[in-house]
Amino acid sequence: MESYMKGKYQFTNSIEIDVPINNVWRFIDDSKQMEKWSDFVPYVDVRLQEGQTKEELNSERKVDVIFGKKSGYFLERRIVHEEKSKIGYHIYEDTVGFKRFLSEASFLIEITSITENKTLLNWSFYQNTNGLFGWFVHPIFKKTQGKGNRENLQKLKELIENSFYKFNDEVITGTKHNNDPDED
Repeated sequence: MESYMKGKYQFTNSIEIDVPINNVWRFIDDSKQMEKWSDFVPYVDVRLQEGQTKEELNSERKVDVIFGKKSGYFLERRIVHEEKSKIGYHIYEDTVGFKRFLSEASFLIEITSITENKTLLNWSFYQNTNGLFGWFVHPIFKKTQGKGNRENLQKLKELIENSFYKFNDEVITGTKHNNDPDED
């Protein structure tokens, strides 16, 4: 697996999105979009480094999360950035408590053009376990993590496809839609 990712490879979830790769990229490159498709993320604070004008390698973000009754945040650093190809993050701080049983948690999002109007998105997870407690809870956590990620990928797919087709409909028909996901 990818040598620049931290932690041990765990699993990959994949989904095909019926839009061109450029349209998928704009949703995964912009961290604020996560607020629109993730059930667990109500807010993302993007933190650019000195000299940066947009998210890129080494930019950071604070991701507020809610898992049931537990809430907190992750501080993440973009450790991979290959334009219109892949983005990877390392979670270097969390207040949710995952560090008790996980270390070196990171993830990689890769997109590949299947056809002109179809894109494959792969989301891979990497992490190590901490101690006996980590070894014990990891299989349960991994199963829950995979299920939540698959559900969120489906929502991301729907958001991207709806935005793309709504935009094309507006261009062709001149009809403006009021429920544009890019307008809040």
